[in-house]
Formats: sequence, C-alpha cells, structure tokens
Amino acid sequence: MGLLAALHGHCFTPGWSEMDMARLLAMPGSLALIALQDSPVGFLIGRQVACEAEIISVGVIPAARATGVGAALLTTYAQHPSMRPVTEIFLEVAVDNHPAIALYAAQGFRKVGLRPEYYAAPGKSGIKTDAILMRRRLPDADPASENGNATGD
Repeated sequence: MGLLAALHGHCFTPGWSEMDMARLLAMPGSLALIALQDSPVGFLIGRQVACEAEIISVGVIPAARATGVGAALLTTYAQHPSMRPVTEIFLEVAVDNHPAIALYAAQGFRKVGLRPEYYAAPGKSGIKTDAILMRRRLPDADPASENGNATGD
C-alpha cells in the first residue's frame, strides 16, 4: 500500500493515503498494477463489477510520461485474465488534462458524458474542474452497446 500511495502522491496533489489504497484494494474485483523500469514509474488501480470495469486511478511519474508507460498500463489492464467477462471499461479524466485525454482516445476510449465540478482543482481552494466520462468497448463486446443500446434497436 505504501508504494501505491507514494506513486499516487508523486502523480497527483493531494495524493491518496495508504489507508485510502487499502480501502480501494479491499473492494471485491479490485486490481492494482505497477509499472517498473529501474524503479516504479506508474500505476493503475481498477475495479471490475460484473461485465464492466472502472479505472479508478492511473498515473505515471513526471519523468516517465510520454514514454509509453501509460499505454502499457492500460493495455495490460484490458488484457488481464480477470477481465475476461468485461465488455466495457470506464474512466473519468479532468477536462484540462489534454495529454491523458489523447492517450485514452488512442487506446480506444470515447467520450460518453461529463461530470460537472468532479475534481478539486489542485492549489485552488473551492474551485472544481469538470471530468469527462470515457468508455472503451473491449473487442468481444456487442457492437450495439457502443451506442448504449444492447439490443441494437
């Protein structure tokens, strides 16, 4: 838990505590991945419920950004054996996090909604930032579900 909390704190302000990490990973269906180069450089925390999965948090330390670490974490998560029943992965991203939005789009995520005032703006007391809700359909999913209509009607 300490390593995940330290990585999260290196990527985000404020970072999550070891207790926060323990609570997240105690939830059924939770999974944490850590990316290593010479040392830990990134992480992904996700949770699967039935046929859906959510990326709760993903981060790459500043020195390792734009090197493929984020893409590798997303690919590894989507291909993890525990994800076999999953047809869709969801995540939220701050509207002003353009590098992350581009990464997610390149990985097949599409915008499906907006969450107003979802994130606290770092260093700006009381100010909130909107989040884009994104979804990626996995290859074995029903194509009709891309439009939110599982029956194809």
